[in-house]
Amino acid sequence: MITKFILIGAGVVVTIALGLGIIIGHFAIKKTTSSTTGKYDYLTRDADQQNYKTFISSIQSANIEANLKDLTSRPHLAGLPEDLASAVVIEQRWLNDGLQVTKPKYNVLLSYPDENNPNRVTLTNGSGSIILQTTGTEQVYDATQPKTVNPFLAYTPNGTVSSTKLYYGNYGQLEDIQRLASIVGNASLQGSIIIMRYGKIFRGDK
Repeated sequence: MITKFILIGAGVVVTIALGLGIIIGHFAIKKTTSSTTGKYDYLTRDADQQNYKTFISSIQSANIEANLKDLTSRPHLAGLPEDLASAVVIEQRWLNDGLQVTKPKYNVLLSYPDENNPNRVTLTNGSGSIILQTTGTEQVYDATQPKTVNPFLAYTPNGTVSSTKLYYGNYGQLEDIQRLASIVGNASLQGSIIIMRYGKIFRGDK
C-alpha cells in the first residue's frame, strides 16, 4: 500500500510540475516575443509623406529619356573603353548627387566576337549554290554613330555546323522542343539545325 501511495504521489507531483512548466513557458515566450517585436518597431514606422512627395516630384521623364539616350548611344561591351566611359558617366553623376562611389577592378574571362570573321548563316540548294547568306554585321543607319558590335553568343565555341534538316523551334522553351519532337519525331531532330526566336528565356539556354 505504501508503494502504491508513493507512486500516486509521484504521479501527481509530475503532473503539477509539467503543468507549471507549460504555464511558465507560455508567458515567458509571449513576453520575450512582445519585447523583441517592440524593439524594432522604429524600422516599420509610416513613411514621411513629405519626403515621398519630394522624391516623386524630382523624377522627370525628360531626364530619364536623356540619360537613357546617352548611356545607349554607344556599345558598352564589358571590358571595352566604351563600357568604362559609361561607368565614368554614372560615377560622376552619383558624386554630384553627394553619394560615395567606388570603382573596383576585377580580372575576369570575357568573350568577344571576331570582327574579321563575323558569324554568318548560309542557305544553299541541293547543288551547293548559295541562295541566301547573312552579312553577320549590324546594318549602319548613321555613320556618325559609334560602330556596333557584331552579333555573337558569348562563351560558345567556334565552329561551323551544317545540316539538310532545318526546323523552327519557337522560343526554344522545353514545351516548344517537346511539341516539335511530337510533330517530326525525336529521330528527325538528331543532327538537325533548329532556328529559335529571341526572348522568353535566356539566350544561352536555347
